[in-house]
Amino acid sequence: MDKPQAEPHDPSRFPVIRTTQAQMEDVLTNYSRARTEPFRDNPMAALLRVDLRNSLARLLERKNYVITGSPGKGNWAETPWVAVFDPFVTTTAQEGYYVVYLFRSDGAGVFLSLNQATTAVRARVGRRYRAVLERTARLYRDLLPDAGGNTSEGPIDLGGTKSLTQGYEAGNIAAIEYRRGEVPSDDVLVADLERMLGLYAELVTAQDALAEAAQASEDDGQHETGIEGDRFRWHKRVERNSRLANAAKEVHGTTCQACGFSFADAYGELGAGYIEAHHLVPVAELAERPREVSATNDFAVVCANCHRMLHRPAGRVMSIDALRSLVRRGRGEATSG
Repeated sequence: MDKPQAEPHDPSRFPVIRTTQAQMEDVLTNYSRARTEPFRDNPMAALLRVDLRNSLARLLERKNYVITGSPGKGNWAETPWVAVFDPFVTTTAQEGYYVVYLFRSDGAGVFLSLNQATTAVRARVGRRYRAVLERTARLYRDLLPDAGGNTSEGPIDLGGTKSLTQGYEAGNIAAIEYRRGEVPSDDVLVADLERMLGLYAELVTAQDALAEAAQASEDDGQHETGIEGDRFRWHKRVERNSRLANAAKEVHGTTCQACGFSFADAYGELGAGYIEAHHLVPVAELAERPREVSATNDFAVVCANCHRMLHRPAGRVMSIDALRSLVRRGRGEATSG
């Protein structure tokens, strides 16, 4: 009996998933040529914006990072990039710091870099932005352990002349360079990416620890260290995330869920829309960086006074129900005089 013949490969039915290595080599080889072509609907733009982004998401196998690729906005960028954002730090390349693949404009190589946003710094300090970025990069590196291996520090060379490219060069905190024709296998790429994300997490933790130490006296000297301190810092960082805080306000409104206070009622137009978001997940459950956070289920909205009281117990965070009971008891005592 004859063996059944294999059907010819149909790309539309069975698309080939290229390796991340192959996609990066494609960008390095062909981006310069693509820049001479129309930007709209160009396959190179789609490769950076969609294909490479999805490929990195598969490598990470996680949902708790935001990955964005950019060949430019409306026109070709001098330095295309694909960034990995910690949403508790930033979700945009215009502010904060993040891990990013920066492709040289001449296609000679690509840097995997722990880098800083240029746009916000340039808007704040003007022409001094490169010096400020370099200085901040040095300060950040002082907070980090030795990255080791093939990681370099200090400004990188992206071969460009535009202000954003020069900002990327100056803002580098730590980087690994891959030359065209020498981009390693996906196994090596993911190992390097995990190592850079580890530095990213170390920087987040170090900055939170500094902020906590600076506020220790304001908090009556209550200051946690070790595992509990790390958990509490993650709790505070989640609360400070503006995207999540705004979403919580949309879901829960702007009246304190502990005491019923409304800033709009008390202060009129000045207080309209103001409330603070409180992360409900107990500190003891934050054994590591939160994976997913729901504005609906993991947040409450509270006034500034109640928020302060929720965080007042040393080493833990009071529940909303417990604080609400205290508020009601206190009001009852005040009423019965």
